[in-house]
Amino acid sequence: MDLVDLVDPRTMKSFQNFVNGVYVDASDGRTSAVVNPVTGEQYATAALSGGADVDAAMKAAETAFESWRDTTPSQRSLASSAHPRARSRSAGLSSCRSSHDRRAGSVWTAGQ
Repeated sequence: MDLVDLVDPRTMKSFQNFVNGVYVDASDGRTSAVVNPVTGEQYATAALSGGADVDAAMKAAETAFESWRDTTPSQRSLASSAHPRARSRSAGLSSCRSSHDRRAGSVWTAGQ
């Protein structure tokens, strides 16, 4: 039996690509197991992106850049801090970074 068969799909996290403001699966539907390196247990699946996914992300980025490049730094700051998803995930992202750094034995300093 494969490790993937032992994972409860009701508790499994799923990571998708974030393209043009929307979370999407890989265009061909492929995924990869995300495994905790300490326990060896799978805790999530992630979109396994291919060339078509990269092309779609690059096209979306080029389109977004057309309007973003003309914004001032203060406008960019307001847009970034006002986005609800950025605010709600900031604590989780920083705790992930902190946890990773402790395991790796590295020291995080401001500006990294």
